[in-house]
Amino acid sequence: MKCRICSCAFGSAIFIKHQSYIEIQNYERLANIIKNDYPTFSGLALEMYFRQQMMESKEFSEIGSWWEGKNDKEQHEIDIVGLYAEEKRALVAEVKRQAKNFKPELFAQKVEALRKKILFKYEIESRLFSMEDM
Repeated sequence: MKCRICSCAFGSAIFIKHQSYIEIQNYERLANIIKNDYPTFSGLALEMYFRQQMMESKEFSEIGSWWEGKNDKEQHEIDIVGLYAEEKRALVAEVKRQAKNFKPELFAQKVEALRKKILFKYEIESRLFSMEDM
């Protein structure tokens, strides 16, 4: 499984990247950057929240993300993939701030691609995690 590791450094990365705005006290421009990046930041934070919940459950042997896509092909990305420790079962989850933005047909295609490529021996439970699940 291809995994990417999310870290809590995203928020501080904004300030390091745009440190000059702080130094010259251009707080209005910095505020606009933060406001524009909020959807990305809050989505990553929500993913980290659900990963943490899964880690704390102690049910999983692996937790990560999965993606594939090359050149002009459609990219498949799955936010969270958890492999249960005791069985050949996997939890595959899409994370959305708002459940209304979830596209079940597209997610089903992604899950099927993952099943064919990597999880063909696993029973897969697919799930949407959103702020309503917190």
